[in-house]
Amino acid sequence: MEYMRQHGVDFRMVDGFMTPCIIMPKEQEITYATVGYYGWRRYKYLCHNNMNLVQELAVDEKLQSTLASLNEKCEAREEELKNRLMERAGIDEEMWHKDWYKSYTTLEQSIHSAREIVCEEFGIDRP
Repeated sequence: MEYMRQHGVDFRMVDGFMTPCIIMPKEQEITYATVGYYGWRRYKYLCHNNMNLVQELAVDEKLQSTLASLNEKCEAREEELKNRLMERAGIDEEMWHKDWYKSYTTLEQSIHSAREIVCEEFGIDRP
């Protein structure tokens, strides 16, 4: 505790325990808009399963950038997988004009499959 006080961390008494007064900087507020789909899923997973890591990244002011970076990588991989799945299903510009309903349904299925694969590959919902 003395080490933390030397580094500018104040403490307050909460229910008989000394608790550090650590406030996440304003720019570290995590929202779906700031970290994207995959960053948000990872953040929610970590909040429920590894809050120590969340706090460590927040104190180091790396939480938002880490989640946003993960989201960018995942989105690029999702796009790659989605295009490959659509190509395999034979969906191209001509097919969209012939049968838009089938094309749209195939697109939705491709997006869903790509997201599942990306979450598995990047370990979004696991340690």
